[in-house]
Parts: sequence; C-alpha cells; structure tokens
Amino acid sequence: MASLEHVLDSLGADVLRPLAAPRGLQAQLSALTIHDPDDPAAVTEGTVVLGIGLRADGDLRRVMERLAAQGAVLALKVPAGTEQRLAAEAEELGLTLLAVAPAAAWVQMVALLRSVMESAPAERDAERLGGAAAGDLFAVANAVAALIDAPVTIEDAQSRVLAYSGRQDEADEARMLTILGRQIPDAYYRKFQRDGVYRRLSTSRDPLYLDSIGPDVLPRVAVGVSAGDEVLGSIWAAVHSRPSDAQLREFAEAASFVAVHLLRHRLALDVQRSLHADLVAVVINGGSLAADAAARLGLAGEGFRVLAVSVRPGVEDGGEMVLLRAWDTLSMHLSVVSRRAASGLVQGVVYAVLPVAADASQSGRAAAQLAEDFLARVSTQRRAQLVVAAGGHATDLAALPQSRRDADRVLRVLAGRSAPDAAVGIIDDLRLQVLLLRLAELAEEESLTGGGPLALLVEHDRLHNTHHVDTLRAYLDSFGDVLAAAGSNGVHHNTYRYRLQKLRALVAADLDDPDRRLALILQLRLLDVAAERSGTSLSATRSRREPPSAPARD
Repeated sequence: MASLEHVLDSLGADVLRPLAAPRGLQAQLSALTIHDPDDPAAVTEGTVVLGIGLRADGDLRRVMERLAAQGAVLALKVPAGTEQRLAAEAEELGLTLLAVAPAAAWVQMVALLRSVMESAPAERDAERLGGAAAGDLFAVANAVAALIDAPVTIEDAQSRVLAYSGRQDEADEARMLTILGRQIPDAYYRKFQRDGVYRRLSTSRDPLYLDSIGPDVLPRVAVGVSAGDEVLGSIWAAVHSRPSDAQLREFAEAASFVAVHLLRHRLALDVQRSLHADLVAVVINGGSLAADAAARLGLAGEGFRVLAVSVRPGVEDGGEMVLLRAWDTLSMHLSVVSRRAASGLVQGVVYAVLPVAADASQSGRAAAQLAEDFLARVSTQRRAQLVVAAGGHATDLAALPQSRRDADRVLRVLAGRSAPDAAVGIIDDLRLQVLLLRLAELAEEESLTGGGPLALLVEHDRLHNTHHVDTLRAYLDSFGDVLAAAGSNGVHHNTYRYRLQKLRALVAADLDDPDRRLALILQLRLLDVAAERSGTSLSATRSRREPPSAPARD
C-alpha cells in the first residue's frame, strides 16, 4: 500500500499526473486492476482502475460514477480536448482521476504501478537510498557504490549503461570501454552469454561473483534487477576481491530499490522517445505542422540534410533490436557532434535531421563524415548489418521531405550491394545509381526494356550462345573505338570486327545515331540493375541455360 502522493512523486508528471484528487494526496492506494466492460470487477476503496480503451462518452460517465461510489481511483489516457470537462466531472463525483501519458504502454504502466505500490515508503526512507533521492540514476549508482565499496554501473536488459558511479578510475580498461561505448563490449557480452551469466541474473536474486572474466579484468559482482517476472537490467560492481557477506546482502537489497528507478526511467524514456520520433516524422514528411514540430525539436540552421539508417536485407531475427541499438548509438553520437540534430525511429528506419552549413558541397562532406564516424562507434558485428544514407541538401525545412526521399532511395541502392565498404552513401555521389534504380522500376511497370534491337540480341545470345550483348556493350562503352572494345572483350580486334559485323547484320540499328546509342546504353544499364536486384547477370543467365561445353557461335 502506498499514498497517492508517493506514487505520483515516484512516477513523475511526465508519466502520471492528477486531474482531480478530492480525497487528497494522502489517500492510500491498495490494489490495481484493469477495467473490463464485459465483467466489471467489484473494487474496494483505494483500488486503482486502469481505464484501458475508455472513451469520453456515456460509458465513461457511468464508470466514473460507479468507481466514485466505491472509493476507487481511475487512471486513463484522457482524450484530447476533454481534460477540463473530465476533471470537473471527477471533482463533482468525488472521484480521484489520474491522466496517463498518451505514449505510455499499458503493460508498462501495470508493472510500474504495481512495483511502486507494493514498495513500502516507510521501509525505504521516503524513496531514498544512502541519501540518494528517487529519480536520479547516477545518484543511485553512487549510493550503491558506497554500499559495496566499489565503482558500479547500472545497465538495462540489453546491457546498455544507463548510469554509473564515481571512482571509475579504480576499475579497469574493460569498464572504461563499457562506459565510453555505453554498453558492454561485444567480447565480454558473448562470454557472459556462453557462461550463462545473463540467464542466472534473470532467474536469481542473489549476487554473482565473477573472478575469471579475462586478463587484466577485475572481478565483478553482479545482481539482476527485476519487477515481478520482468527483467529490467542489472547492477555491476568492479571489485578487487570478494566482498563480505554483509556487503553482498546490501548489494542484493539495493536491486529492489533500483527496480523502481529503472521502471520509471524506462517508461519516461519510452514516452520521450516516442514523442521525439513522432515530431521527427512530422518534420521529414512535411505539411502544415512541420514548422511547429521543428520548433519543438529545436531545429534551426542555414541548411539541413536527412540521414537514414536501415538494416541490410536478410537481417530478420533481431533486426528491430539492431535498429533500436543503432538509434541509441546515433543519438549519443549526435549529442556530442551535433547537439541541434534530432533523430527518431520512423517506419522501420532511423532518421536524423542534421542542421548543416549553407554550402551544399560542404554540408555533403560533413554528412558523409558524420555517417562514417557513427558507424565507427558501432560494433563490428552490427556494423555489417547496417547501411547509412544521406539525402540531398535542403535550404530550409520545407525541402526536408525531398531530402528524406533521397535518403530512402540511397538506402535501396546500398541494400543491393554486398561489399563491406558500401555501407555509407550520399545522394550527391549516387544520383546516377538512384536514377537507374527508379528507371528500372518504371521499366518493370511499363516494359521499357521489352522489344527493340536489344531484346533481339539478348534472345539470340540465349538461344545460340553468341556474344552480341557483350559486343554491343563494349562498343558503346568505348565510344566506337574498336581496338579498345576488343581489349575489353578479351578478343583480337579482327574477331571483334567480325562480331560487330554479325551484330549489325542481325539488327537494324544505326549505331552511329546519338539517340539510338543513348537508348541502347540506357536499356543495357536497366538490364544490369534488374539483374543485380534478382542476383543474376546476363552472362550468368546465358551460361545456366546453355551447356558449358556449347561452342560459341560468332
């Protein structure tokens, strides 16, 4: 049981705030339940009822009347424009009414409220641990460090560092890498997974003493942090020797206190990140609300570019987690190098709006460098799963939707490449590839590559194992220079001239006509793009359909 004031103070106004409290803030909250319209539960005084799905209509009024008569408390996501009216109605009925943050997930609210209500304020000295007040994870880390007499980190369920104590200079290089990277290095993460450390932390409330982590690595004491059956994270202390039993008991007890803070931190962060992402989406999509969203994000500059981060094709299991971690890393990187930037996860892509210099070439170099530096902060394993694209220079906020479209198209170009060094692209360097990709898509819809001389040559090569397409490509790429074309085909120039003669006899195409040459070059490029997208090539297709030993007919 906990007072309403204690619950509100613990969660904060960004998560839960009172609209009406006619019974006072010292009213005791005794239980938690969810409103079921088909089978309303009989609640007692002090029960908090989560009004999931309730709307501002007659049903809501009837629920409010019933709960007021029972002395219960109603928590709901208040519909826009109804806050003042509902607050007045609640005061009139004598009902305590609480507003839940719109972006908060109900399942998190259940876990958070249950954890706060089940904790006894008297036993926890009014939400304090070693003098550390609720809500400050770094102060909590320092308090835990004092208990265990060693520097500590507080990490979430994905081993990302949320807070750390002082005295980190007493630890080792592994701890420094963890703090600088804001997550445990991959080598140690994999070792702990193999050794079952994370499994033991999630299933036991007892601290673990780990004294064989690696060379020059201090022993660690770790304890899992949970709320009910949900694993929230862990606390890690870098020690020189095994702590005393009394210290280990205090370390384990501290996990219960930290659990409340992690729940509050996660929910507040989720609300903030969700709102941030929504504002970024409005800005990059444009429209009448874009200027207001940009103002709320604090975006201002002489120019802008959109940066986009996506997962390579084929990364399915865990792809969402890869993106979330990429967003975390990008946000941290931007907080250092471009504080006015804003980022968000929008429809499966992490977008960042970068304020840049007015000069387009200068802003392009800066965006490309930022993308390279960001990838350098990502672990080698995750780096291979990501592609990063920079859109075009936007002179003002109204041009950001075009920069976003550019970035999306560059992502698609990069997604078709497998080379490790093809992870970063900028529209300034890839406009031709983007154009060809768009034309290839149009060609699929409109059959732009169907028919004509090239189609005849492709079919002839397929049926007769000839080399007309390669001959034509070399001729066009060499601007009609027969010697250069022969060299690129790896044949004698007389052989090439013979092939070219056969080609001219086969199709009625004037290769000296500039428009005809342009059309054939474009069609060849579109066929290449289509082959890349399907993972084949024209020569590979021919070789699969003809026996390898079939003689070439020139």
